[in-house]
Amino acid sequence: MSRTEEVHEGSCCCGRVTYRMQGPYGTFSHCHCTDCRKTHGAAFATYIGVAGARFSFLKGESEVGSHTTESGTRRTFCRHCGSTLTGTVAGEPDNIYVATGTLDTPLHRKPEYHIFLRSKVPWIEIHDGLRFFGAELTDCIEYPQKRNAKVPLPALASTFQALKDRREILVAPEADSHRHEYFGMQNVF
Repeated sequence: MSRTEEVHEGSCCCGRVTYRMQGPYGTFSHCHCTDCRKTHGAAFATYIGVAGARFSFLKGESEVGSHTTESGTRRTFCRHCGSTLTGTVAGEPDNIYVATGTLDTPLHRKPEYHIFLRSKVPWIEIHDGLRFFGAELTDCIEYPQKRNAKVPLPALASTFQALKDRREILVAPEADSHRHEYFGMQNVF
C-alpha cells in the first residue's frame, strides 16, 4: 500500500466512538490558537487533514457531539468522555482535521509546522526544528534554530509559493484576530 493510501483508525478515550481515515493526507500541524488550546485543554493541538469522503465513523456516531466556535470552526467530541475527535473549518467544508492524539494506529510521519504562535501560551518553549507561522500572512516566520531570527515578507511569500508547489497547502488571506485567527490554510487533496 502506498503512503497516499495509508489507512488509520482511532477512537475516543472511552472507546465508544471509533473512526477510520484513508490518505492521501493533507497538512499535519501543531495549532496554538485559543480555540484549539481551550477545546483540548492543552498548550496546543495536533491535527492532520483528510478529505471528508475519506473519513468515516465505524462505531458510536450517535455519541458524537459538536460545537462551532465564533471563528466558524466546528469541533466534534465524544459526548461521554469528552475526547476531541475532529475539526472542520467553515471555508473548507470538504476537509476534516483529525485530532492525531486519538489515533490508535501508528502514523509514520511528523508534523510539518506550528501555527498561530501569536496565541501560544507563554510557559512553553518550542525547540523541535519545525517551521513557525504567526497568525497572519504579514507575520514573519521564526526559525527555532536561530532564536529571534525573522524572515521578511518577500521571503515569506516565496515560502508559501514553495508549499503550493509541493501541493501541501493553498493560502487565502483571512484573519479573525480575536479567537481562532485562521488564515485560510487549505489542504489540496
